[in-house]
Amino acid sequence: MKRNLTETILRAGGALALLAGLLAPGAQAAALHDGVVIDAAGGAAYVMSPQGGIDALDLTTGNVMWKSAAAAKPLLVKGGTLVAQGRSGRSGELLVVALDARRGGERERVAVEIPASLRAQVADGPSQTFRVEAFSTADSIFVTWTAGLNLQGAQGALLTPEEPEGAVPNAKRATAEPLRGAARLDLAAGRAVALPFERAQEMRAVAEKAGRRADGPRRLTSLDGRHVLHSERSGADKLWAPYRWTVTDAAGRTVGTVDAPVSMAPFVVAGSRILYVAQPAMRVEGKKMVEEPLRLRALDLKTGAEMWSAVVTDTAYRGPFPP
Repeated sequence: MKRNLTETILRAGGALALLAGLLAPGAQAAALHDGVVIDAAGGAAYVMSPQGGIDALDLTTGNVMWKSAAAAKPLLVKGGTLVAQGRSGRSGELLVVALDARRGGERERVAVEIPASLRAQVADGPSQTFRVEAFSTADSIFVTWTAGLNLQGAQGALLTPEEPEGAVPNAKRATAEPLRGAARLDLAAGRAVALPFERAQEMRAVAEKAGRRADGPRRLTSLDGRHVLHSERSGADKLWAPYRWTVTDAAGRTVGTVDAPVSMAPFVVAGSRILYVAQPAMRVEGKKMVEEPLRLRALDLKTGAEMWSAVVTDTAYRGPFPP
């Protein structure tokens, strides 16, 4: 199994090397949330649309700048190219698609081979989870994938090839241990090097040291490392927004404040707006219960008002599960 997995990673790296020429060095933007990439420098958000495909949103207005059905889930923006996961084909392969980040046109499509027992789905299913992530350093692009069981719904049952996306064809699963793979692209040399998944995660931690990590109690650094969020109870009687977020820049100057429903969340600041992904929730309006889906929110740091929001695909499977 170890040898087969190594060969799979090598084939994946070789296929992804075809993208190396498209990914020139430059600013990069990683995923804020599964299915959401914010490019603050480029003024755009790329979201996995509930209607399918990817929507590129203007960060100022929230308006859709372009739509693409060529890929399903945004992963990373680098050098003007949006790297995304496409929907798997009939054989369940992992598809990596390179799109023009400004106009949405498809530049390249690569089929990346994974173990035959898996389907590279873009959202979790009742039996299998499959997640693809991408990150970059100064001269390389890394792609990692993790496949495992959705333990709430698997119940140890064997699945058949006739099952829809979200199932594991021909899977004989003795344990719940996930399968993992990683590949590195050397952009300068135009070659791919296989490496263990754990090593890739170590390199990611180093590359993102100034990014998502908490910076002391009740403080969080923005995804791009340019701002810090300080969180505290607002003290006001606001049932649905009990926390006050104060955002400062790298020099410690206050950029603005907003009220929020949670103590903190991964975020990016673009201009005078803070962007974060709000989790699904239920709230009361008058005598009615209102369901709020997973959504990308843009709040004005000067006034605290919501400027716009956009519903994004929730890739987590929330049921029902088989008995």
